[in-house]
Amino acid sequence: MSVPHKPASTDAKLHELIANRWSPRSFNPEHTLTDSEITSLLEAARWAPSSMNAQPWRFLVGKRGDKNFSALVSTLKDTNTQWSPNSSAIILVAVTAEKVSKVEIFDAGLAVAALCLQATAMGLHTHQMGGFSKSKVKEVFSLPDNIEPVVLINVGQISDPTNLSQALKERELAPRSRKTLSELTLKGLE
Repeated sequence: MSVPHKPASTDAKLHELIANRWSPRSFNPEHTLTDSEITSLLEAARWAPSSMNAQPWRFLVGKRGDKNFSALVSTLKDTNTQWSPNSSAIILVAVTAEKVSKVEIFDAGLAVAALCLQATAMGLHTHQMGGFSKSKVKEVFSLPDNIEPVVLINVGQISDPTNLSQALKERELAPRSRKTLSELTLKGLE
């Protein structure tokens, strides 16, 4: 078996970074990220658009083998526990505000998108996860009340999916799909 390459099948020409970005589960457990690579990913996120330039996003990085990584793995739920520990790093994305609203979450999403595209440009892959215990993250890292965990991002080098369970391997090798543009476009005034 080989490493999956799954460019998006699009109705319009897209930049290759967008077309080639996808979220695998088959990470190479031998690959490591340098501090410089992690800095590049976070720098891309830092320069994402932000409402009122508030930059409410916050990051906590765990590199495989360190205490942060192990602690983040301990918060995973369901099938994420099977594949996520093979990634080179797990990044916690959180937001901060007096009262966290949809605006801060939206801004964090923009930062994550920038980080993911930077990873693709660097020949890396990312996979965002909501399947983790936010309360456990807050407890383990003693996060203050004004820091709200949003998502975990796996980062690493894609690998052959043979080490995944049969169910995950099937998902990994399945063609990518998206709703049609007509399903995603709201009808305006006529």
